[in-house]
Amino acid sequence: MCAADQIDAPFAVINADDFYGLQAYTVLGDCLSTLSGAPAEAAIVPYRLEPTLSPQGSVARGVCEVKEGYLISVEELLAIKKEGDAIYNTNPDGTRRELAPDTLVSMNFWGFPETILPEFQKYFDNFIGASYTDIKSECYIPRAADHFIQQGSIRIRSLPANSEWFGVTYKDDKANAVRRIAELTAQGVYPARLWKGL
Repeated sequence: MCAADQIDAPFAVINADDFYGLQAYTVLGDCLSTLSGAPAEAAIVPYRLEPTLSPQGSVARGVCEVKEGYLISVEELLAIKKEGDAIYNTNPDGTRRELAPDTLVSMNFWGFPETILPEFQKYFDNFIGASYTDIKSECYIPRAADHFIQQGSIRIRSLPANSEWFGVTYKDDKANAVRRIAELTAQGVYPARLWKGL
Protein backbone atom coordinates (compact mmCIF):
# COMPACT_ATOMS: atom_id res chain seq x y z
CA MET A 1 0.00 0.00 0.00
CA CYS A 2 2.96 2.33 0.58
CA ALA A 3 3.89 1.99 -3.11
CA ALA A 4 0.34 2.13 -4.49
CA ASP A 5 0.63 5.58 -6.05
CA GLN A 6 3.69 4.41 -8.03
CA ILE A 7 2.03 1.27 -9.44
CA ASP A 8 0.44 1.56 -12.87
CA ALA A 9 0.75 -2.01 -14.18
CA PRO A 10 0.40 -5.61 -12.95
CA PHE A 11 2.87 -6.14 -10.11
CA ALA A 12 4.49 -8.82 -7.96
CA VAL A 13 4.48 -9.02 -4.17
CA ILE A 14 7.25 -10.87 -2.32
CA ASN A 15 8.67 -11.17 1.17
CA ALA A 16 12.09 -9.58 1.66
CA ASP A 17 13.38 -12.53 3.71
CA ASP A 18 12.41 -15.30 1.25
CA PHE A 19 14.30 -16.76 -1.72
CA TYR A 20 11.84 -18.02 -4.33
CA GLY A 21 14.02 -19.44 -7.10
CA LEU A 22 14.61 -18.59 -10.73
CA GLN A 23 11.76 -20.63 -12.26
CA ALA A 24 9.21 -19.11 -9.89
CA TYR A 25 10.14 -15.61 -11.09
CA THR A 26 10.01 -16.77 -14.70
CA VAL A 27 6.49 -18.23 -14.50
CA LEU A 28 5.15 -15.28 -12.52
CA GLY A 29 6.77 -12.80 -14.89
CA ASP A 30 5.18 -14.55 -17.88
CA CYS A 31 1.81 -14.45 -16.13
CA LEU A 32 2.11 -10.76 -15.18
CA SER A 33 2.55 -9.88 -18.84
CA THR A 34 -0.99 -11.22 -19.46
CA LEU A 35 -2.77 -9.74 -16.43
CA SER A 36 -3.26 -6.27 -17.89
CA GLY A 37 -5.96 -7.68 -20.16
CA ALA A 38 -7.66 -9.57 -17.31
CA PRO A 39 -8.32 -7.13 -14.45
CA ALA A 40 -10.14 -9.76 -12.38
CA GLU A 41 -7.22 -12.21 -12.55
CA ALA A 42 -4.25 -12.58 -10.21
CA ALA A 43 -1.68 -15.30 -9.58
CA ILE A 44 0.24 -17.14 -6.88
CA VAL A 45 3.24 -19.46 -6.97
CA PRO A 46 2.60 -21.90 -4.09
CA TYR A 47 5.20 -24.22 -2.55
CA ARG A 48 5.14 -27.64 -0.90
CA LEU A 49 4.87 -27.22 2.86
CA GLU A 50 7.65 -29.49 4.17
CA PRO A 51 10.65 -27.73 2.55
CA THR A 52 9.39 -24.37 3.84
CA LEU A 53 9.59 -25.36 7.51
CA SER A 54 12.33 -24.11 9.82
CA PRO A 55 14.20 -26.39 12.23
CA GLN A 56 14.43 -23.37 14.53
CA GLY A 57 10.73 -23.18 15.40
CA SER A 58 7.16 -22.76 14.20
CA VAL A 59 6.19 -20.80 11.07
CA ALA A 60 3.07 -19.16 9.64
CA ARG A 61 1.89 -20.38 6.23
CA GLY A 62 -1.19 -19.83 4.09
CA VAL A 63 -2.61 -23.28 3.30
CA CYS A 64 -3.88 -23.25 -0.28
CA GLU A 65 -6.76 -25.18 -1.80
CA VAL A 66 -6.40 -25.34 -5.57
CA LYS A 67 -8.97 -26.59 -8.07
CA GLU A 68 -8.56 -26.73 -11.84
CA GLY A 69 -5.55 -24.43 -11.73
CA TYR A 70 -7.16 -21.74 -9.55
CA LEU A 71 -6.90 -20.94 -5.87
CA ILE A 72 -10.28 -21.45 -4.23
CA SER A 73 -9.24 -20.71 -0.63
CA VAL A 74 -6.27 -19.74 1.52
CA GLU A 75 -6.23 -20.39 5.26
CA GLU A 76 -3.51 -18.65 7.26
CA LEU A 77 -2.13 -20.99 9.94
CA LEU A 78 0.21 -19.34 12.42
CA ALA A 79 2.04 -22.11 14.31
CA ILE A 80 3.17 -24.91 11.97
CA LYS A 81 6.01 -27.14 13.13
CA LYS A 82 7.46 -30.53 12.28
CA GLU A 83 7.58 -33.01 15.14
CA GLY A 84 9.32 -36.26 14.26
CA ASP A 85 7.86 -37.37 10.94
CA ALA A 86 4.62 -35.40 11.31
CA ILE A 87 3.73 -31.76 10.70
CA TYR A 88 1.21 -30.01 12.94
CA ASN A 89 -0.38 -26.61 13.28
CA THR A 90 -1.25 -25.61 16.83
CA ASN A 91 -4.41 -23.54 16.91
CA PRO A 92 -4.86 -20.63 19.38
CA ASP A 93 -7.10 -22.84 21.55
CA GLY A 94 -4.34 -25.48 21.82
CA THR A 95 -5.90 -28.04 19.49
CA ARG A 96 -3.65 -29.44 16.77
CA ARG A 97 -4.15 -30.25 13.12
CA GLU A 98 -1.87 -32.52 11.13
CA LEU A 99 -0.81 -31.35 7.67
CA ALA A 100 0.52 -33.43 4.79
CA PRO A 101 4.13 -32.67 3.74
CA ASP A 102 3.02 -31.89 0.16
CA THR A 103 0.30 -29.43 1.23
CA LEU A 104 0.50 -26.36 -1.01
CA VAL A 105 1.20 -23.16 0.92
CA SER A 106 1.55 -19.48 0.19
CA MET A 107 5.00 -18.02 0.71
CA ASN A 108 3.67 -14.61 -0.34
CA PHE A 109 4.76 -14.84 -3.97
CA TRP A 110 1.83 -13.12 -5.65
CA GLY A 111 1.01 -11.32 -8.89
CA PHE A 112 -1.84 -8.81 -8.94
CA PRO A 113 -3.39 -6.44 -11.46
CA GLU A 114 -3.06 -2.79 -10.48
CA THR A 115 -6.89 -2.59 -10.41
CA ILE A 116 -6.90 -4.55 -7.12
CA LEU A 117 -5.22 -1.73 -5.19
CA PRO A 118 -8.43 0.11 -4.16
CA GLU A 119 -9.77 -3.24 -2.87
CA PHE A 120 -6.59 -3.76 -0.85
CA GLN A 121 -6.96 -0.26 0.58
CA LYS A 122 -10.54 -0.99 1.62
CA TYR A 123 -9.51 -4.32 3.16
CA PHE A 124 -6.63 -2.69 5.05
CA ASP A 125 -8.80 0.16 6.33
CA ASN A 126 -11.32 -2.39 7.67
CA PHE A 127 -8.48 -4.37 9.27
CA ILE A 128 -7.16 -1.26 11.04
CA GLY A 129 -10.65 -0.39 12.22
CA ALA A 130 -11.10 -3.85 13.73
CA SER A 131 -7.56 -4.45 15.04
CA TYR A 132 -5.99 -1.12 16.00
CA THR A 133 -6.03 -1.92 19.74
CA ASP A 134 -4.03 -5.15 19.28
CA ILE A 135 -0.36 -4.23 18.73
CA LYS A 136 0.45 -7.79 17.66
CA SER A 137 -2.19 -7.96 14.93
CA GLU A 138 -0.92 -8.40 11.38
CA CYS A 139 -2.70 -7.85 8.08
CA TYR A 140 -1.88 -11.05 6.18
CA ILE A 141 -1.95 -10.95 2.38
CA PRO A 142 -3.28 -14.55 2.16
CA ARG A 143 -6.28 -13.55 4.28
CA ALA A 144 -6.92 -10.58 2.00
CA ALA A 145 -6.60 -12.83 -1.07
CA ASP A 146 -9.04 -15.34 0.42
CA HIS A 147 -11.47 -12.49 1.14
CA PHE A 148 -11.31 -11.37 -2.51
CA ILE A 149 -11.82 -14.95 -3.72
CA GLN A 150 -14.84 -15.55 -1.50
CA GLN A 151 -16.33 -12.20 -2.58
CA GLY A 152 -15.92 -13.25 -6.19
CA SER A 153 -14.00 -10.07 -6.98
CA ILE A 154 -10.91 -11.83 -8.34
CA ARG A 155 -9.71 -15.22 -9.60
CA ILE A 156 -6.20 -16.29 -8.65
CA ARG A 157 -4.27 -18.65 -10.88
CA SER A 158 -2.02 -21.22 -9.19
CA LEU A 159 1.25 -21.34 -11.12
CA PRO A 160 3.35 -24.51 -10.76
CA ALA A 161 7.09 -23.92 -10.56
CA ASN A 162 9.82 -26.40 -9.74
CA SER A 163 11.68 -23.91 -7.56
CA GLU A 164 13.52 -24.31 -4.31
CA TRP A 165 12.44 -22.03 -1.51
CA PHE A 166 14.54 -20.99 1.43
CA GLY A 167 14.35 -18.06 3.78
CA VAL A 168 15.31 -16.46 7.06
CA THR A 169 12.45 -16.84 9.51
CA TYR A 170 14.85 -17.13 12.45
CA LYS A 171 18.37 -15.68 12.69
CA ASP A 172 19.85 -19.20 12.73
CA ASP A 173 18.34 -19.78 9.26
CA LYS A 174 20.79 -17.24 7.81
CA ALA A 175 23.74 -19.65 7.51
CA ASN A 176 21.75 -22.01 5.26
CA ALA A 177 20.56 -19.13 3.08
CA VAL A 178 24.10 -17.79 2.62
CA ARG A 179 25.37 -21.30 1.79
CA ARG A 180 22.64 -21.99 -0.78
CA ILE A 181 23.11 -18.64 -2.56
CA ALA A 182 26.86 -19.31 -2.75
CA GLU A 183 26.19 -22.79 -4.19
CA LEU A 184 23.75 -21.48 -6.80
CA THR A 185 26.24 -18.78 -7.78
CA ALA A 186 29.03 -21.36 -8.09
CA GLN A 187 26.75 -23.49 -10.31
CA GLY A 188 26.19 -20.51 -12.62
CA VAL A 189 22.47 -20.21 -11.86
CA TYR A 190 23.12 -16.62 -10.76
CA PRO A 191 26.03 -14.32 -11.65
CA ALA A 192 28.49 -13.41 -8.92
CA ARG A 193 27.55 -9.75 -9.47
CA LEU A 194 23.89 -9.05 -10.00
CA TRP A 195 24.44 -5.40 -10.93
CA LYS A 196 27.10 -3.96 -13.20
CA GLY A 197 29.59 -1.65 -11.58
CA LEU A 198 29.57 -3.36 -8.17
